[in-house]
Amino acid sequence: MVVQTENVYFEKDNLDLMNKGSVLRFSFDFAGIIAFDHVDVYFKTYFLKEDSEKHDGVFSGIDNENRLVNGSVSIDYSKAEH
Repeated sequence: MVVQTENVYFEKDNLDLMNKGSVLRFSFDFAGIIAFDHVDVYFKTYFLKEDSEKHDGVFSGIDNENRLVNGSVSIDYSKAEH
């Protein structure tokens, strides 16, 4: 993963498979100049089997004033070249 904003850093990240492998969860703690302290992103794994490079999911998190936030998120990925 690559942060697209200057002065924002992943302080801690985690990847989990949940609900017998049907849900993929990314968990991030951030440092730097950003509105979020912690974010969890969830995707249904059966959507990841498609050939599409873009997948939609949801996120929930805590902002830097301890307010709960949530919304939609999408990821774009491409295969790594060796």
